[in-house]
Amino acid sequence: MGWPFAKLRWPDTAFAQAVPFADGRPASQGHSAIYALRQLWHQPLFDGRAASGVTLLERHFAPGAPALVITEPDLSTEILIRAHRRNLIPINNPIEDDLIDSSDGRVRSAVAKIPAGTLLLTTPPPAVPGQTGPIGGDPLDFVGVQLVALQALHARFSFHRVDQTPDGLLLERLQPRRASH
Repeated sequence: MGWPFAKLRWPDTAFAQAVPFADGRPASQGHSAIYALRQLWHQPLFDGRAASGVTLLERHFAPGAPALVITEPDLSTEILIRAHRRNLIPINNPIEDDLIDSSDGRVRSAVAKIPAGTLLLTTPPPAVPGQTGPIGGDPLDFVGVQLVALQALHARFSFHRVDQTPDGLLLERLQPRRASH
């Protein structure tokens, strides 16, 4: 009498979850613990542009080398994690870093040490306060600490396009601004 009920609950048993295919479904659709671990190990992209960002970093940087990345907050974090790299400026999780009062000073200090010729992976940058001319983007896509970094970078460098992806990621070479006479 209880067998139909037990059969219905079989996929939820520890055995069915621990053993591949024991829940009666193909490996790509099962509810097993192994399937769940596989999904955790190979997380789907949160932002499809992250794969393009990783490809740009792999194409233009030595393996594991730190990179300068300023894109929308979640995209920056996802690119850096998937590429197994750290950011040249102390912005690892832009939304959280923006909450720390000392972040702006640390970012300005790090930008002051960035050498000319450094590559910046970005999306079309937002308008920077004091910047003349349209440079694209929407300032609402970036958080305050990122805007501080972009403002400091624009004060020191001009941006020269090196590469770009069809989905809008840009790789820019930072060149020193010419001194005005």
